[in-house]
Amino acid sequence: MFSRITIIILCLLLVASNIFWLYSAIDSGVTRAYMGQQIYEANNSSDQAVGMLKKLLTGKTKSEVQALAQEFSDIEAFEKEGCLWVGWYGFKFSDADTLIDIEPKPGYSEKSACNSEL
Repeated sequence: MFSRITIIILCLLLVASNIFWLYSAIDSGVTRAYMGQQIYEANNSSDQAVGMLKKLLTGKTKSEVQALAQEFSDIEAFEKEGCLWVGWYGFKFSDADTLIDIEPKPGYSEKSACNSEL
């Protein structure tokens, strides 16, 4: 029914498709590993930047912080949940309008500076 050449061609196609799927699986694994490392580095660099910002900006007034933050963001500043949001950061101010805390990402931390009464 099938000729010998047809069987050989079908076997070669089967081997080729298996090699392709093996390559795809290895490539996906490597991609996931690199993506995981990039996420780890981005989160840690963000935490480091927030820590430095807190140290440098604590005690600054709302207008000083907003002016400085607006220089580095093209997103309009707004106030929500007790914080001034500029870009991806929420700035919590005291009743005297001085900076007391920074929320780096809305809703991702266990203790949110913007939802708590400090």
